[in-house]
Amino acid sequence: MKVAITGAAGKVGQGVIQEALEHTNYELRLIDVREPSERIQDPRVEYVTADLRDYHEFENALTGTDALIHLAVGGFKGPPPFESQDIHNSMVVLSYNALQAAANLGMRFAVMVSSINAIGALFSSTPRYDYFPLDEEHPYRPEDGYSVGKQILELQAAAFARRYPNMSISCLRLHFVTPTRPDYGDRIDAEIRKDMWGWSDLRAVGRACMLGLEVEWTGAEVFYIVGPEHCANGHSALDLAAKFYPDTKVASSMRPESGFYDCSKAERLLGWTHDGGRLPRKN
Repeated sequence: MKVAITGAAGKVGQGVIQEALEHTNYELRLIDVREPSERIQDPRVEYVTADLRDYHEFENALTGTDALIHLAVGGFKGPPPFESQDIHNSMVVLSYNALQAAANLGMRFAVMVSSINAIGALFSSTPRYDYFPLDEEHPYRPEDGYSVGKQILELQAAAFARRYPNMSISCLRLHFVTPTRPDYGDRIDAEIRKDMWGWSDLRAVGRACMLGLEVEWTGAEVFYIVGPEHCANGHSALDLAAKFYPDTKVASSMRPESGFYDCSKAERLLGWTHDGGRLPRKN
């Protein structure tokens, strides 16, 4: 199978590529708006440069591939910072183009990278959570362009699954993606409190993307892909919730080390867990 990866030059892309090359036999088409600074010397890898905000460029870039992992966010060639409205508008165009191109080309599998911010988190003035741990049924309350864009991505995925009932679309809600676990213990009052001191391991994210290409179900599903323990080292999750979110219901199952995100749906439907879990199939 040949897999197209958009936004391949980004940090998340590097984790996805590494997992694919180490654990599968997939051929990869790496797509980005910019030329790569370095090229992987592997016969299974090819590169395409395209402005994915243009639908026809997007479809042309995907032609000849069998599945899609959509990581691209902005599609901008220049350096940041970018205005909120530009980020939002580009995101929703890219995600729609991604799904439409995948559908038009007859793809069964599409993995779409969403964010824990889809419900309103780090970029909200004061995020409001109904309960901990958070699961995929929690209401959406985004306030900013980026977060609204991620909510729209998930709505687009659901719409395409209705129109194209043979598609399997996995929307992965990632946290801060990094190869090493951070330590927020000395700054629990900082902005990081808005997204609950979490993280997503780079390789675990790559593995989740691979597993999204193997599912037997059809439709569109949203998954939290987040570490199982919070990163506010030296602090109890129960105390943190009581201090910063006193009106939020806390499940009796939560322990002092527990993370604030329930990833059990990803384990059920993808076979994924953050630490360990099922490896992708070779073919």
